[in-house]
This record gives sequence, C-alpha cells and structure tokens, in this order.
Amino acid sequence: MKFGFIFGIFALVVTTAANATDVCSLASLPMPASVKISPTTLNQYKTNLATECKMSDQYQELRLKAQRAGVSLERINLFQALRYVKRYHYEKAKASDTPVPVIYQVWKADYAKSNTERGTVTWDNFSIGIQQLESERARLVAGGKFQYEDLLRVHTGFYSYCGKLKDGCEDGDFAHVPQVGKIKPPSPADEPWWKLKAEEVAKTTAEVEAVNSVFLAYGLATSQILNVRALADGTAAIYGGDTRENLNHIQTLLKFVNDMLIQARAGQHMILNGIPMTPGEVAMMAQQMLVDLHPFYEGNGRVSRFIQELVLTSFSLPPGASGDLMDSDVLTRQDQYYTQAMSATQSLMSTVLTCFEGSNPIRSGLTDQSSLPYDCRLIQ
Repeated sequence: MKFGFIFGIFALVVTTAANATDVCSLASLPMPASVKISPTTLNQYKTNLATECKMSDQYQELRLKAQRAGVSLERINLFQALRYVKRYHYEKAKASDTPVPVIYQVWKADYAKSNTERGTVTWDNFSIGIQQLESERARLVAGGKFQYEDLLRVHTGFYSYCGKLKDGCEDGDFAHVPQVGKIKPPSPADEPWWKLKAEEVAKTTAEVEAVNSVFLAYGLATSQILNVRALADGTAAIYGGDTRENLNHIQTLLKFVNDMLIQARAGQHMILNGIPMTPGEVAMMAQQMLVDLHPFYEGNGRVSRFIQELVLTSFSLPPGASGDLMDSDVLTRQDQYYTQAMSATQSLMSTVLTCFEGSNPIRSGLTDQSSLPYDCRLIQ
C-alpha cells in the first residue's frame, strides 16, 4: 500500500527519540508529604506503576526483537491495526484474509468482496496522521506544550490524504464529512449519538453518572461531559456535553496533559488535585475525556487515541490496543477502563512477541507473507 514504507522510517525515529521520563523511575520517587492519600490508594498506585514498568520493559524487548529481525513493529498487522481498527472488524478481515489497509473501506461489512473493489483512503489518512506523533512528542519532551491549535492541526492531519476535501472523502460504510480542524459550534442542542432502548435507559444513565462523577472529582469538568436526554417520541438518547462548553472542556483537558508532563519532566510524581496518577492513567483519562466530549464532527476517536499515544510513548510505553477498547471507552468508569486498557495491551504484546519465535518467524525479506499467521504479516 502507499504508505507501508513510512512505517519503517517512523519506527526507527520513535525508537531512538528521547522520552519525558521512564515510567520505572517514578516508582523510586518519594511521595511528597503534601499528598494525603489512604494506604489503599497508595498501594494501588504503586501496583499500577509496577505493572506499567513491566510493560515498558516488555515493549523495549519487543522493539529490540523487531530491530534484530529487520522489521518495524508499525508494519505488523496486529500491532498497527489495533491502534486504529476495531477488534470486530479486524477479526472479520482476518477470517477472510483481507489486507488491513482496506478494512474500513467496505460496503455493507462485506469482507468477501474483492479487495480490488475497495480503496484505502481511510487507512492512508490514519497512516499520514499518526506520523505527527513523533514530532509532537519530541516537542513535549523538549519542554513544549500541546495547545488547542495543535489539537486542530492534528485533527486536520488525519485527513491529509483526502486532498481537497469534499463530502464523503472516506468511502464505504464509514464515509463521512469530517469538517477538518473545526470543533462543533456552540449550541444547546447537539445531535444525539445513539438512541437507547427503554430497557437501556436506567443502566446507561447510571454509567453516564459514574463517568461524569470521576471527571468532576478530579477537577477536569465543572459540568457534565456526557448526558442522557429524553426525546420527544418518549425514548431517550445519549449525547456529548453541551457544545457551548466544549472549548472550556478542551482547554481543561489540554492543561491536564501538559501539567502532568511538566511534573514528570521535573522528576516528580504526577499529582492531580492531591491524587497521584501513573502515565497509563493520565493517557486513558485524557483519551476517554476527549472521546466523551466528542467535540469534532468526525475523527474524535483517532484524535483521542493520538493524545493517548502521545502520553504513553513519552514514557516508553506501547501505544495501546485501542481496537479492543472502542466498545467501552465512552461509558466505562475510568478505573475499570484503565484496567481493561492495560490487560488488552499486555495481551497484544504477548501475541506480537510470538511473531518472532518458532521455526518460521517474521523477518526482513520474507517474500511469502501467506506463510505467516495473519497477525504477524507485514502491512505493505
């Protein structure tokens, strides 16, 4: 595909770039006397740090194995696809031996359709957009900040391959008008995300309240991020927050990320309102907040995961198995979402590790990709 060669270059740059700090070093820092938390909270924080430290070590081992094999992780099907592609669609593609770059360019979820009938615009947009990660990370590590205008620029970058945009620049079931580089205008009545069945209203309302309560408790919001509202036809629907508050919420989110990284660069624990947070917790909180806000017309998922990866990779952590989290990143309480994210990422790395083992491991110059498991094949 058009941008397969870029993955190798990108991987080498990422591998050699500096990081904000090493996640393992945070575990050795004394907790400031001003932080008053319960022993239970402190123990959980230390446990999470230890988990992330182990994950960082495994990630570096994985990158070394890839380097020795002469390939980049960013070209391996499972590793790269699960950064962007929903697990359900990945598994459907795997079952029909469909190349990763055309997964999202399907019609009626018809994975049996000839690959030549599909385009790769959606994947190519992602491929170009994710290249922004390294330059943004390097800027943060050097002491810069990720500002509002940077967020809009990153969103625009994820639609670069469309060229001069027109309606439906991404084809197939996922076609949409992205309105690049623009957030929704202030309005008291945003469009509903999806309708709820009568039996779903009580459960969903409770989930929304739980998610909102954490944002409020951490001081990341002064009003609800998510809402469940009654509709005129007697049903209900879930909405993002009041779009009149979107800009304020975005600024709060970006300040949160920047403040946490500033503390880490100074060799300190990352503390938010008296609560210590691990790099993974910061990353998942930021990703979930942006996707819950849904401030853009389209592309909220890819931009929210960009911010997630921006934080994670700054601490030598893997990007994350986002494809396993797309069904839970909106309504799952943040501590549970973090646990799911760590588990999914650990599982992904363990699977990719097997690609370098056995009698027929992935390696540079392997011409017959069909001899490898689908998960281990290289994106062309």
